[in-house]
Amino acid sequence: ELEEVYWAQVQSMEDVRIQEELLNDTLETAKLLFKRRFQDVTRVQISQANASVEIRRAGLIRARARVRDLSDELKRRMNDPGIPVTGATLLLPANDPLQLPVRFTLEDQIATGLENRLELGQQQLRIDSTYIAARVAKQNLLPQLNVTAGIAALGVSDDLESGNLGSASENQADFDNISYAVGLQFEIPIGNRAARAGYRRSRLQQEQAITQYAALIDQVAFEIKQSLREIETTWEEMVATRQAVFANEDALYALRQREEANEPLTPEFVDRKLNQQERLAEARRARAAAVSNYNNAIARLELRKGTLLRYNNVIMEEAGVQLAGGK
Repeated sequence: ELEEVYWAQVQSMEDVRIQEELLNDTLETAKLLFKRRFQDVTRVQISQANASVEIRRAGLIRARARVRDLSDELKRRMNDPGIPVTGATLLLPANDPLQLPVRFTLEDQIATGLENRLELGQQQLRIDSTYIAARVAKQNLLPQLNVTAGIAALGVSDDLESGNLGSASENQADFDNISYAVGLQFEIPIGNRAARAGYRRSRLQQEQAITQYAALIDQVAFEIKQSLREIETTWEEMVATRQAVFANEDALYALRQREEANEPLTPEFVDRKLNQQERLAEARRARAAAVSNYNNAIARLELRKGTLLRYNNVIMEEAGVQLAGGK
């Protein structure tokens, strides 16, 4: 989530720069028209330019607000007491986005994902648990053979006719007369249905866990392959949007050359120039979005491989266990 917000902040900063440049170009056009208001420029052209200036100024205000919104979102997700959301600190990206092609091998990426995805390790533990449960259930199929034993101390007295039991109790406390018994108890349930059903259920649970493990492997491979395709797609989009920027820059440059050659500034020409400025800005925004998507796609691949923390140089360590006595 931090990766996504960070690259959105990179894109928003680029949008601000693009909008500022668009506004400056429009202001220059408006100033030129105003200077030539008594030559070949009418009120219509000046009004066109002024309207475009105000619309693009409003777009710049919105773009700057977007930067502050994303800065607050970064602070919220960072949850750093030193940089509270309510503070006035504006978080700006420090690293430039990657704009070079990155090549990955599908087999290597899938192998890395199978090694690092925690879901696979959890499922392996579940398979081990079902294996143990199946062994216990199999033991329950066997007949039961129990050993029983008993021991008792007896008291003997010759004064029972008088009903006096005191001497017998005293004699029992001396443990002089001991009786004991040892026996075997063998049990075979008829049909043994409960044990057989439990064993069958444990085997089915084991097979289910193995099937789920295989499905997880397919899911990991699918997600990694999909991420690699997204990286290729966003790279091609970035290249295409860059070419679109070049083409729109050339078109605007051609209009400026015609303007410098004293071509009449008709309403159609002014409208064409203002529209071309907007098309160039849109092409630059599309390129900024493609660059952000490309870097997001790389981070998403690391996420689906289970290596996103390592990709960002984040090391998780378990805290030491405090034993009794401070050891």
